[in-house]
Amino acid sequence: MRDAAAPLLGSPPVLASSSSQLFDRFSVPLSTPWAVIAIKDHDASIPSSIFSGSASLSDSASLDTDLRHWLLTHRIPTVLELTQDTFQKVMNAPQAPLVVIVAGEGTVKEKAEQRLRDVAKKWRVRTEGSGVAHGRDVVWTVMDKTRWAAWLKSMYGTSSSDEESEKQGELDSLKVIITDHRVGSSA
Repeated sequence: MRDAAAPLLGSPPVLASSSSQLFDRFSVPLSTPWAVIAIKDHDASIPSSIFSGSASLSDSASLDTDLRHWLLTHRIPTVLELTQDTFQKVMNAPQAPLVVIVAGEGTVKEKAEQRLRDVAKKWRVRTEGSGVAHGRDVVWTVMDKTRWAAWLKSMYGTSSSDEESEKQGELDSLKVIITDHRVGSSA
């Protein structure tokens, strides 16, 4: 597990337990010898995914590869701010997530981030914790519109025509971009 989790340095913690109560809590069959449970957004009520292990570790190279891929797939939080530090981790993630982007300024950006957290939590409940749509992980992001204005305009054709209503703190004026960098498209 430590070898497979090595790419997660600086990311979510990996904890180990032998408690059968965890198997009960997360509905992991008792016949499963071990499992790795991904919990996102500090919400331990619904796991985002469960990787179940087998008793046979004869093909440990395959297991290591599968587990490493699973860990990388589930390391991104459901909601985060896209910055220079997080952009590549999200847009070039191995699981090729669908990325929802909302860009705002100042207090509007803060309100948008809170709204995204609320929507993302409802999305996770609706998808029974997985956050997956059509087999793809969905990541909800907020961006600083001032800092990323030129990039947003060049990539997605956004304009600043609604700046006045944004300055008044109206979330309904913000544009929502859903992007699929795997194929280079957005809606």
